[in-house]
Amino acid sequence: MNFEEEREAWQKLGLNFFHYHVDLEFPEYTEKQEPLFFTKVNGATINQEKKDAFLNLDNLVEGKYYNGCFCTLEDGDKLGNFFDRLPYGIINKKITGIGATTLELKSARNSIIVLPTKALAYNKYKAKKEHDGEDSCMYVGSPIGDIRSDITYRDIRLYMEKDDGSPKKFLVVADSLPKVLRAIGEEHYNDFFLMIDEIDTLQTDSTYRPALENVMDYYALFDKPRELRYLLH
Repeated sequence: MNFEEEREAWQKLGLNFFHYHVDLEFPEYTEKQEPLFFTKVNGATINQEKKDAFLNLDNLVEGKYYNGCFCTLEDGDKLGNFFDRLPYGIINKKITGIGATTLELKSARNSIIVLPTKALAYNKYKAKKEHDGEDSCMYVGSPIGDIRSDITYRDIRLYMEKDDGSPKKFLVVADSLPKVLRAIGEEHYNDFFLMIDEIDTLQTDSTYRPALENVMDYYALFDKPRELRYLLH
């Protein structure tokens, strides 16, 4: 099978065909005919000191061909040790506490990070603000802690208008995602990377929080280009 045939076969099963990018100009490879390791995965640059943790394999999964990227983390490893930013697409992390949200908060791009509960969103917001300053991020959700009132459209737009040279980081409770998207405007969707954290929790809780069901509908709006969205399972 060629690349297109393989991708079509996986799409029929409802799965995206993962792919990687090889940088033939990478300095370590100048004297080799072709690189032994790839340097980017779905838009994220790989730390070459950790390249041995990555496997570029031709695999069989349930009898189907799959060309994918697998990364093995040891105790204490965080995703930030391996990538300069989160790869787009879907990551099945298997374990918690590997620093996915922290990595996106540190990345040099505008981000909308959607979390299932206001406690999670608020705690991430507080940690980021304490580390990087008052305007380094914005929490959007119902009142909690030192946030005494609902965040308004005007609050969001004022934050967007602050021109301090740093990327805009929204930490959003899933129910409040529509408010953020309306405030920034559809014409600016492509200026942001959309990260949906703990998608399994969103799916489970949607039985009694119907608004969570809509998160995936909004995720689908970030499909052009798909490099602007990410799901963490």
